Amino acid sequence: MLYSNQNYILLRKPNGIASTFWGQQSILDYFEDLQKLQSIINNNSDFDQYSSYCYLDGYVKQDIDIFLHYQTTEFTKEQEYGLLNRLDNDTGGFLYFAKNIESYELYKEQQQKLAIQKMYITQVHGNPFFKSNEGFITIETPIMHHRFDNQKMIFINHEKDKNQWRWEPHLVSTTIELISYDQEKNISLLRVMIHKWIRHQIRVHLKSIWAPILGDKLYGPKQPISDTLHLRSIGMK
Repeated sequence: MLYSNQNYILLRKPNGIASTFWGQQSILDYFEDLQKLQSIINNNSDFDQYSSYCYLDGYVKQDIDIFLHYQTTEFTKEQEYGLLNRLDNDTGGFLYFAKNIESYELYKEQQQKLAIQKMYITQVHGNPFFKSNEGFITIETPIMHHRFDNQKMIFINHEKDKNQWRWEPHLVSTTIELISYDQEKNISLLRVMIHKWIRHQIRVHLKSIWAPILGDKLYGPKQPISDTLHLRSIGMK
């Protein structure tokens, strides 16, 4: 299912598939396989239940061959067929594409100015708002690359953590809003917003407040998390 306007188009990426060309097969690799691409994006799973929170004017059904025509004639493989955002392999959501070079360059320019706000919907363990009367929580804990594990990022709360990081800290912020909380399952549905971003930012920041993303094998809990552990991190306001 796609959403489209004059200049941009959204394509749903299921979880478990890479966004762009890298070491494993990505959704862009299927641009030369119409039948496979059709099968991938029509496999909606349980994703549609979150779509109503995404601030879209509406959905339109678009033939996949028309979508491929826009991307493969206007853009090259080096331009990632007009791709404007990426998602982690394990994350399902929308991939944003420009339909023409003018829109592509405008978006990139605005991105450089940090004028683009990105919004995500995710489920997390527990309720990070259980002690907060505010409508939003902003997390500003610094994020750095893990010194020994190339697959992971880490958050920095104390100077003593420095033996675990490498390179310079990334000073980014993540704002979360509670959409709903299931007390029986102890699971929250959050709206997450970022302006400036770094690899695994949302996943790491949510872990830093003891509310890791549900199903996150890299940053998720090894045992159930109680509400009494939430909000113990530094860098929240």
